[in-house]
Amino acid sequence: MKRDPREFATSQFLVGFFPAFIELAERLEEVFCRNPEKRKGDRSETLRTRYRLAIHALAVFFDHLDVPDQDLATKGVALRFAQLAMMLDDLTNGITHPVLAPSRRKVGGKGKKRGRSQDRFDVWRARNLAVLGIEFLVVSGYDPARAAKLAAKKYPSLDRLKRNKSDNRETALLSWRKNLSEGKISNEIVGDIHSDSSKLMALVTSYPSAAWKERAGLDLLAKAAREAEQLIVGGEISKATTTVSRSGY
Repeated sequence: MKRDPREFATSQFLVGFFPAFIELAERLEEVFCRNPEKRKGDRSETLRTRYRLAIHALAVFFDHLDVPDQDLATKGVALRFAQLAMMLDDLTNGITHPVLAPSRRKVGGKGKKRGRSQDRFDVWRARNLAVLGIEFLVVSGYDPARAAKLAAKKYPSLDRLKRNKSDNRETALLSWRKNLSEGKISNEIVGDIHSDSSKLMALVTSYPSAAWKERAGLDLLAKAAREAEQLIVGGEISKATTTVSRSGY
């Protein structure tokens, strides 16, 4: 019986895929998990280099991947990743590619002042974790003010998530909770993540004990605090991000 050419091509693809994937995984581990920075300086630039090397590894992976009827190198998929890696390299040399340039926000009308700048995705992601922690504490029996007070006292690193250093930590937590629940944040991705998380939380809060809910809330707050410690703020990055653990972001 004659073998189907597509079946043969698929088997050949699988033979080549796994070694290529293992090579990619090893390269990514080398980039993110080994060789912690020993020098002082602009750690954001060092992390950018890590991302550039990782994206280049993806470019090499797709360039070598032989997908049946899909020459990804010819289609330019590998090249797109290589171009992004080069754009990041340009940033290190002080050159900003238009793709990486911030978009200009539209203002309300002639003569009106521009609104406040938007906060970054990684900041809102950590804020969202903190808010979910507050929500679990609330459904375990805490009132919101008490939950925010506990979080503020137990996790001072949440200060790194505040827009202004002078803001009160408890007030900031309650403000993030209000803005996320009312959909009043500019980052649509985080808004969607919060909405999905809230739906999931609604399913699990009906049956676990209050102690379980409290523990879940504290765990989420601890995770938010860890992510806050790892944020790049003003060109620096905490020592916590010199290597990335398997449980990292």
